[in-house]
Amino acid sequence: MKANELMIWDWVLFNHNAVRVAILVAAQDSLGLAEGDNVFGRPYSMIEPIPLTAEILEKNGWKKEDVFGSLIKYRFTGPIDIETGGETFRLSNNYFFCGGIHYVHELQHALRMCGVEKDITI
Repeated sequence: MKANELMIWDWVLFNHNAVRVAILVAAQDSLGLAEGDNVFGRPYSMIEPIPLTAEILEKNGWKKEDVFGSLIKYRFTGPIDIETGGETFRLSNNYFFCGGIHYVHELQHALRMCGVEKDITI
């Protein structure tokens, strides 16, 4: 992963464990990851994105609302909907549409752009 793909408190995988980004150092090839109260530096090459799944959505309060053939719609508080027809997700509210969400950190970015600072549980 690259520095321009991440924001502070995004969820990523390091050694198959979900950890949060604590420090971004764009000029170097490393970032700080938070695990509990510990912050440790690692190269970006050791970081992987966490795939977004229906299980993660449901664990974080989205409710499966409608099924139209292969299209599944999830609803969260306020008019924030997520739809999926396979491996990608689309987020929308009354003013914003974001397609092509594959990973948890991309969902976090889309929510922030909608003005929602939601703490995602992995």
